[in-house]
Amino acid sequence: MNTPNCIMIGLLFAGLASTAEARRRGSFSWEDTMVGLQSGVPGGISIKHEINEQWTAQLLLDVLRSNNLVTSYGGRINYTFRDEHTWQAFCYGSLAYYSLDWWYYHESAFGFGAGCGVEWDFEELIDLPVPLFASVDLGLAMISFPEYGAGVGGLFLGFGLHYQF
Repeated sequence: MNTPNCIMIGLLFAGLASTAEARRRGSFSWEDTMVGLQSGVPGGISIKHEINEQWTAQLLLDVLRSNNLVTSYGGRINYTFRDEHTWQAFCYGSLAYYSLDWWYYHESAFGFGAGCGVEWDFEELIDLPVPLFASVDLGLAMISFPEYGAGVGGLFLGFGLHYQF
C-alpha cells in the first residue's frame, strides 16, 4: 500500500473515531457538517465539520485534477475570529501530502500553508431556500520536492462552495 493511501486511511479512521466519540457524548450533529468544493492549495472535494463556534476542521481530497501531474490529500483547521449574521471571517492553517508524477518520475512531499478568508451564508444573505455557503480566502503555501529540485510557494487565492446538512 502506498503512502497516500495509508494517509487517507489514517485520516478516515481519525474522522470516524472523533465522530463516534461525539455521538457517544451526544454532541454530534449532521447540521454541523458541510460538503462541497474548495479551490486553492490544497483544494478539491471538501468536507467541513464545525467542532465548536470558533473551530472548523476541513478535509480536502484532490481527486478532480485532469492532468494527474500533482495530486494532494490534506486538511485545514479554520478559526473564526468574527461571526456576523450573514458572514464570518476566519484564519486557517493547512497541511497536505502532495504527489508529483511526471513520465517515469515520482516524488512525494508534505506542504503547509496559512491564510485568512471570508465565508458568506447565502441562506441568510439573500434568503436562499437551501443552506449554501461560499468563501474566498488568500493564503501562503509552501511545497518542496527536493529530489526534483522544484518547489512551489507563494500567495494563492481560493474559493469554496459548500452545502450544509
